[in-house]
Amino acid sequence: MLSKEQVVDRTTSVYGSSVPESVSDGKQAILGVLGRQQSAVKSIEFLENFNISPVETAIAGEPRYLGVVVSLSPEYALSPADKVWLNGPYSETLSVFTLSDGKFQALDDRMMSPDDSNAVCGIYERSVQDHLTGESSVQRYCVVNASAGDLSRDIVDGWTKQGLTVRDAYERAATEELSAEVDAEASANAAPVGFDNMKKFITHITSQMAGTMGACGDASPMQVTNTFVRAAQGVVHYLNAAVAPSTARGALCHVSPLHGYVRFPVVSTRQFYPSSLLAPNKYLDVTKMSDAQRASVFSRASWNGNAHTTVNPFALRQPIEGWQKALPHPTQVYRMHKANFALDPREAAQLPPAAVLAMTPTREHVDMAADLRFPAHARENRVLLQDTDHLVAQLVSMRGVFDIINPDYLESSKDADGHVVATHLVLPRHIVEQLR
Repeated sequence: MLSKEQVVDRTTSVYGSSVPESVSDGKQAILGVLGRQQSAVKSIEFLENFNISPVETAIAGEPRYLGVVVSLSPEYALSPADKVWLNGPYSETLSVFTLSDGKFQALDDRMMSPDDSNAVCGIYERSVQDHLTGESSVQRYCVVNASAGDLSRDIVDGWTKQGLTVRDAYERAATEELSAEVDAEASANAAPVGFDNMKKFITHITSQMAGTMGACGDASPMQVTNTFVRAAQGVVHYLNAAVAPSTARGALCHVSPLHGYVRFPVVSTRQFYPSSLLAPNKYLDVTKMSDAQRASVFSRASWNGNAHTTVNPFALRQPIEGWQKALPHPTQVYRMHKANFALDPREAAQLPPAAVLAMTPTREHVDMAADLRFPAHARENRVLLQDTDHLVAQLVSMRGVFDIINPDYLESSKDADGHVVATHLVLPRHIVEQLR
């Protein structure tokens, strides 16, 4: 077992003595795996955002956790068990560009790839003050969060299956080539483009996405998470949903999609900061909002399939309660003006019906927002759900109460070639209210 001196736990500043079960289970799971090579583990730090990862858990089919910094000897040998902490799209990168004349553009999945689960590309605003006159103004920025998505997940999967040491994985990350289709205007038959490593791939993607918003020039120093970082004295850190400030300006953190980003200052009591503060399995309830609030949400947030569903478990995620008291006071705030967000169907498929209901406006809400384009099922007071075995079993058990066998309740989505890629159930709201 690791000693108390090797473990830093910052979750208590958020939860006190009422620690969620998912947080406690995650700590035990990670400590159990690392304890197998105790001599090669230098330290572990559970950050304020430590919890289960909805996206990575949905992809893996078993618990995965985020919000942790694992500090290891370069000789630590990776195994598939380490994916409990070694997960997320490797080298996920946040870039901020100053805008002089930018305009928001809605992006499709050729740029906002569904497997880039935390992707963001949009326009954000920050209040600035003239250092001579004291006059306040609003400066706009283009913020892009991008990764190699499943390409990077596959690479990390290979490291763990091959049993690479941390030293070898660190070196592979800097040299492993990627080949992918990256031209948004290219035809389906275009040859993939090769990149020397993930950094160059993500830099290219970021440049493309930022360019659609009118950004030009270089971004401010890029910030990277889900990555190995070499430190002094033979230590390599893995930053899972964590960042280490690269400049005296501090660290940027995604509070939540509809709030935006904050910058935390460098303080002497810590080296690492959360890269995001999204609470797992806690979503906005748009049915309890005012008409103005609902209109704000659905006019400012855009994602692939906006016209098909109002439900996006990334874009409508709420922040962790109590983060303000647990972290240093932010020095800057970047408020979301209008932005594109990822929609990973694997995460969406795992949503409980109650969460889907909360993110789906009722017919009354739609009628009150004539200027917004809501999907047909919302206008009909129906709810779109992923067609899962668990859901179908519940519906079959209810067939004596409701008219469940109805072909109008089944809907298919197709790709550009007309092939069915997913099936959904579009059910009356009163039926979904009975599901669990």
